[in-house]
Amino acid sequence: MNYKKNIFLVLIICTQTIICSENIMMLNSANSFNAFIDKSDTLSVVKFYATWCEFSQKNEPLYQEFAKLYEKNNDVQFGKVDVDTLVDIRKSYGVDRTPYFLIFKSGVMIDKTTSFNGLKNRVSALTKQKVASLKKNNMFSHIANALMKPIRICKSFFI
Repeated sequence: MNYKKNIFLVLIICTQTIICSENIMMLNSANSFNAFIDKSDTLSVVKFYATWCEFSQKNEPLYQEFAKLYEKNNDVQFGKVDVDTLVDIRKSYGVDRTPYFLIFKSGVMIDKTTSFNGLKNRVSALTKQKVASLKKNNMFSHIANALMKPIRICKSFFI
């Protein structure tokens, strides 16, 4: 029974990695994180998440859809950091809850938010690309509607 549960978890993790690899870069080391945010003239959006946080997981499809809206805009890139993998990076930017979004330009953090709606508005304003709403007839629209309300966050276990 335990064996089946482990295989299921591995499949979920692999599926998320494959889905995210098209538009969202997984940042698994300090070097990859620094190289990602240091690109000049590129707006870098980084989501800090926790695998154990249900709110991080619930907004993942929405974050993926949001990244797809900007896939033709070479001035914006999206990444993800697991807070349990890059603890020093998390602490250095004061990330004390998940999900947590940081926005960088040329290696300098220019904005941060824990709200997906706040992220949408900030990126839209910084890129001057209007994102009125995510696709209405999308299977993720119910998630989008839920996340436009004040977001619940995971604050447990951060020191």
